Amino acid sequence: MKRLLVSLPMLLALAPSSAFGREPIIDMHMHADATSDYPPNMYYCVPLMDLEPAIEHSSDIGQQYLKAWQAAECDDPIVPADSDEVLMRQTIERLEANNAIALLQGPPDRVKDWMKAAPGRFIPSIQFSVERDDHEDLGWLREALTNGGFVMLGEVTNQYRGIAPNDPRMNGVWALMEELDVPIGYHMGTGPPGASTIIPSYRVSAGNPILLEDVLSGHPSLRISIQHMATGFQDELKMMLWTYPQLYVELSGPITWSRNFHTDLKALVDAGLENRILFGVDALIWPELLDRSIEIIEGAEYLSEEQKRKILFENAVRFLKLDPEDTRAKATGVLPN
Repeated sequence: MKRLLVSLPMLLALAPSSAFGREPIIDMHMHADATSDYPPNMYYCVPLMDLEPAIEHSSDIGQQYLKAWQAAECDDPIVPADSDEVLMRQTIERLEANNAIALLQGPPDRVKDWMKAAPGRFIPSIQFSVERDDHEDLGWLREALTNGGFVMLGEVTNQYRGIAPNDPRMNGVWALMEELDVPIGYHMGTGPPGASTIIPSYRVSAGNPILLEDVLSGHPSLRISIQHMATGFQDELKMMLWTYPQLYVELSGPITWSRNFHTDLKALVDAGLENRILFGVDALIWPELLDRSIEIIEGAEYLSEEQKRKILFENAVRFLKLDPEDTRAKATGVLPN
């Protein structure tokens, strides 16, 4: 027994991949989804760009898309969770194993169910989209953010409805978020291949970060996280981040999808924007994507250890205005001294 006690610290030191030795992490993009929303047997390859085809117009769109997913050709495809119960359980397991907490988005009732299953492991965010949700009488949204336990607005998915962030229908939402000092996660960037055939209202142009300029200049204290790196608008993204200090960018989507991810992330860091980059995964029904995404950041040789900590944890603490020690304790399960 004495020998075991003496050797235990050494064993922990030799296991950096375990939760014992890992620094805390905040995943800024997680969904409490229903597995029934997805077709069966959708396997995920990293990078996903190697799997998803550029859609050809002359043959059935749905068949092209599903065939690529269901016949995933990679050495280690990620298997989807096959039920809501399994999805929630495996997600919590992966968070705990990685000393991570997550910004959880989705239907309010489902978000609350996940929070009950793992107290302290999730930061609740309320989803929003013009035309799906009431944007005129915002009493329901005020109630959710002041008395309902929600602390962030997002994912705001207006782009899928072809609605730009500076659309007048969003004016009341921006004003309310500024009044309540609530941060926002806003979807900008690519949709699925052939998005125009699957979601006819989707507009590429509505994902341009430049469209946030009127919003940010009119509401200078708003904190907005551009989700998915505004894929396709890298130059506009850099200019907006450089110009508006309250604007951040989150890595979900491209981190496991794009072959160009490291090129784009390095360009942001080289532009001096390392303090405004948020780690995010968007694991949907593939909980193991959290582990893969962490490995991608930790394995990036062009990032210093300090830069990795900023991206994985510190920038999110600042963006969300969290208490660093309390958040670290929730992520690691280790109470502060």
